[in-house]
Amino acid sequence: MADRIEVDGQQYVAGEEVKADLANTVKDIRGSTFVNVDTNTEPDMYKRGNPYVGRVRKVCKMTLQLNASDERKMLAANPEYTKGKTYHEAVVRPDGTATPLSVHKTNGTLYLRAHPLAVQSVRYVDEQGNEIAKDELEPWLKKKGEPMTVRAITRAKADAPFRLFKMESVTAMRLYHEEVTF
Repeated sequence: MADRIEVDGQQYVAGEEVKADLANTVKDIRGSTFVNVDTNTEPDMYKRGNPYVGRVRKVCKMTLQLNASDERKMLAANPEYTKGKTYHEAVVRPDGTATPLSVHKTNGTLYLRAHPLAVQSVRYVDEQGNEIAKDELEPWLKKKGEPMTVRAITRAKADAPFRLFKMESVTAMRLYHEEVTF
């Protein structure tokens, strides 16, 4: 059962461990802010015959920009842009302004909403924390578009105003020269 946290009186699903410190820190951020984030996720892998399924984690360190709304810029650059339907909605403060958090509309899962700016490192580790070479995992990893280079990120920003990161996958955040670790 996923833990629930409260942000401004609203209940949200935080994931396997409580991320209340992070959610409460992030919800108060106003204006564009740069943060460094560490994530720990299950990599997107082929399952049939894969000896690594459920035994490998993807550990990333990246720089994100919170509260950067490019919707007006996107409309100016591409008048055909429409917001479309989504499975999430912004967590809004009592004064009506959006926080850098989003919540899943049906199951209440909490997400960090941000622009990815740079990926410092990506590692794959086993259950004991030992690093596994990407070459060893390559045949089992699902291919994604281009790597997260500055060019790819710039192109992705033009297509979507932000990306979502599940709060349960965030293990550390460096913000205002402070580190919040989970």
